[in-house]
Amino acid sequence: MLNHHRACAVVLVVLIVVLLALSPCAALADDASVEALQEAVMSVAEDASQSIVVINVYHEPTNRPSSSMFTGGYKPLLEAQGSGIVVYEGVVLTCWHILQGRGDFTVSAADDVETELAATLIAVDEVRDLALLRVEGLNAPPVRLGDSDALRLGQFVVCVSNPASSRLAASVSFGVVSGLDRKLQSSNVKGETVTLFQTDAAINGGSSGGGIFDLRGELVGIVSRKYVGANGSDIQLEGLGMCIPINEAVEQILFSPIELPNSGHTTLIDY
Repeated sequence: MLNHHRACAVVLVVLIVVLLALSPCAALADDASVEALQEAVMSVAEDASQSIVVINVYHEPTNRPSSSMFTGGYKPLLEAQGSGIVVYEGVVLTCWHILQGRGDFTVSAADDVETELAATLIAVDEVRDLALLRVEGLNAPPVRLGDSDALRLGQFVVCVSNPASSRLAASVSFGVVSGLDRKLQSSNVKGETVTLFQTDAAINGGSSGGGIFDLRGELVGIVSRKYVGANGSDIQLEGLGMCIPINEAVEQILFSPIELPNSGHTTLIDY
């Protein structure tokens, strides 16, 4: 008889739990969770978009006049555009492959793409695909730096970048950390290996140099590359974006002696 009473009690508890789960209170709790997540994403998007800039890269023809694009009426043709992140006042972090081997480049705030500001290259990490630019007169707030070592598999992240062109500046996508500690070949230096993390947040041409943020609004990564398919294969890949952990940037370029390409010497960057 005692066992029968215990069995009935267990069944009653289960029924109560099920009824509570189906009750309006549970639905309200779920709605609150969704609302909280949505508010977090919107807050990150709003704040981070103010710190994303457009990198404009211009083609330098062989018959270019001697006058600079900023001192005369001459202006080279726009060759490419990428993304960058303001990490200090007037200092932009971006990807080296956007600038490598190209002509002049300028920087525009995402909310004022028509205004182009002269930029100076102040540091490069070719292996990790990082570059720092100093931009005088840039009126954009710096981001807060996060801790990429604390990232977890499946963690929500927000990507803010400029896919395709400046017309889509500060576009926002949402996803998760799909993989950690991906050991891949450096895209710039043959024989070198880099450590990246993977995300399924939407990444497209022009997104390189954009920011990956956690839900606290802190920068945890820089968009570097995207895999779309293997050479010679009909297989199409989606949602395979690779990002440089921000801790790599902090250790290797933001607070370290950096040798500029062809400079012949190493200097400690003074911000």
